[in-house]
Amino acid sequence: MHQSKQHHVRVLAGTLLGVFGLAAMITAPPARAGELYRVSKVVRHSEQGRSTGDTRPGPVVPANHQVHELVSGLGAMMTVAGPDMNGFGGRLYVVLSESNEIVLVDGTGAIEPFADLGAVTPGGYPCTPTIDRLGTYGGSLFVADLRHDAACEVDPGGAPSIFAQLGEPGPIAFDPFGAFDGKLYAIDGDGSVHALEADGSLTLLATGVGGHGGSITFAGGGALGDTMFITDPDGRRIVALGELHPVGAPAATWADLAPLGVEPVSMAVSDGGPFGTDVAYVVDAAQGRVVRLAADGSFVDEFVTGLIEPVSVELPVGGDFAGRMIITAEDRIWVVTPPG
Repeated sequence: MHQSKQHHVRVLAGTLLGVFGLAAMITAPPARAGELYRVSKVVRHSEQGRSTGDTRPGPVVPANHQVHELVSGLGAMMTVAGPDMNGFGGRLYVVLSESNEIVLVDGTGAIEPFADLGAVTPGGYPCTPTIDRLGTYGGSLFVADLRHDAACEVDPGGAPSIFAQLGEPGPIAFDPFGAFDGKLYAIDGDGSVHALEADGSLTLLATGVGGHGGSITFAGGGALGDTMFITDPDGRRIVALGELHPVGAPAATWADLAPLGVEPVSMAVSDGGPFGTDVAYVVDAAQGRVVRLAADGSFVDEFVTGLIEPVSVELPVGGDFAGRMIITAEDRIWVVTPPG
């Protein structure tokens, strides 16, 4: 592999682990669908919210919240909760980057195979799964493959295919609300964000959004507006793009997190329910925590601490995990359940 390309793969792979450059240092054995996984099916918590029953430390959540380890030992991974529509069930779709596959995980921690990405990208390194919830591209699941510079499509039956070739793919995500036309968006290595059109072509949206290691999140109204948020871990900031953003113009900083030492690698927005209204939850890879930000980007507090190599946070609105928070950290998936 060319040296610059190898560096690119390791940078985003480092985000999968929460610390850049650790992808080549994973000691867990490669996991293949159908093999025996170590699965935790028992909720383990104390009154303080700290997980117990594992030799490794677990996270600490607010009082009256519960946290349990759903699965562990799967290696570098990223997740997306199924929308329980368009042929997808409400389980977690878990991309296993090292074994180049996708598995399904239900609310009990049971795992079953879903898609063998190696059939179309042999030796690939997939990441950032996202689902076309509005059906703009046919309602499939998509992943970015770092080694093949490709966006891969997986239909609800688990059949993979190459959707488009990309320059240097970073994180990808669908607009789930429609303010950005329900399209698929991708961050490029030059710090720009493009719409990946249904015909596979790229349309520039904005520049100056940061490099490969961030994530794309959307808000669907309220105090946060119809906004695309992009985390920039290298710049220690989060940028925001409105639906009327001038094409090709630099993105504006929404939250400057450098003074707090926050390295934002993932973000989820709560627009109501047990996790609050118009609140952003941001994974801080540098300090192993999830912090809360207000609608104006200001710091509120720490929400989850004690995470090891955190990668992502998600707030599913339907399916098996509705009303709970999903956190991927190290080789483990944590579920945070609010009171009530």
